[in-house]
Amino acid sequence: MIQLDPESKIVWGWTLAPPGISETYDQHLFKVTASDFAHCHRVAGCQHPGVLGTRIAADQNNCIVDICHARCLSNESKDTWVLLNNGTKMAIPGYESFVDKFDVPTVDISDASKGGDAAHGYQLGGVTHFLDFKHRSEALGRGPHGAKCAKLYAKAYHATTTSDLEHAIDAINDDAQAKQRIFGQGWSAENQFPLRAELGRLKTSRHDQSRSTTSAGAKKRMTGSSISPRK
Repeated sequence: MIQLDPESKIVWGWTLAPPGISETYDQHLFKVTASDFAHCHRVAGCQHPGVLGTRIAADQNNCIVDICHARCLSNESKDTWVLLNNGTKMAIPGYESFVDKFDVPTVDISDASKGGDAAHGYQLGGVTHFLDFKHRSEALGRGPHGAKCAKLYAKAYHATTTSDLEHAIDAINDDAQAKQRIFGQGWSAENQFPLRAELGRLKTSRHDQSRSTTSAGAKKRMTGSSISPRK
């Protein structure tokens, strides 16, 4: 058995962010980001499996802009999301406290993974966690009553007026099983329906200093995370 020095540290993940992304995000990007992790497989040029996390945003021309990437030599978990969030906050000091011209906070779109939501809860308190339609509709569509749950959810998601959304939410609340599945585990309308989250807003923003908990000195563009071997 290989013996490791208990005082040594093993790097299991790192983050990368484009230079100047803080200024770009502040001045040119919608305050709506999207994040996810994907599995990595062994290929000729890399024999290290694990996951790759990505957070992106869009500019006024609907072009995708990289915010931060996290490469982790492990499975997706709360720890990998913590690393991605830390990398984002170091690349964009105050990311969790940006608001747009209507004083609406940043929205981050991702799936409903327990690790991601747990990391979001204590790291990105000022950012609205919004569930992406693809993963959410697929999850709701599984099992008994799934087809109806997915249909009710989709109607609320695609509502284009406040009146249509309220009627769609009323229909969900009138169905006990749909209500439990769609609004269970603390997920609200703001976490699931674009009209409530006010997605698609103008790109103009300002930084709310009173809500920022990020140090202004944390401006490194590359970070690492390490763990000590168990004794």
